[in-house]
Amino acid sequence: MNQGTKSILLAATLAAIPWQVYGSIEQSSLLPTPPMGFNNWARFMCDLNETLFTETADAMAANGLRDAGYNRINLDDCWMAYQRSDNGSLQWNTTKFPHGLPWLAKYVKAKGFHFGIYEDSGNMTCGGYPGSYN
Repeated sequence: MNQGTKSILLAATLAAIPWQVYGSIEQSSLLPTPPMGFNNWARFMCDLNETLFTETADAMAANGLRDAGYNRINLDDCWMAYQRSDNGSLQWNTTKFPHGLPWLAKYVKAKGFHFGIYEDSGNMTCGGYPGSYN
């Protein structure tokens, strides 16, 4: 295949890709930056608790990170209890999160952050906690 044919195939391929894939600052439905913020896994892994997240949210709001676009607080693995509730639902670890996850979500949202939470789709998380399968 010569260079001209390759160029035509590339142009045809790019023309077939929906315009949304390219991204544009003119499209208000697209975020101007990727989602940015705090996730406990890289530094703390399973060494986490409610205070880690409240103090992190407080610090990020106070030092300007939130206003610079770091507006997400994501709770990664190890937030849940090892045992499910009697009805089979996942439940949070009440020692690590004594006020509960709904309270924590309200706290970080009141500070101006989006709150995210991790769960595995399989039987078990990386940290050895129950996954969401079944």
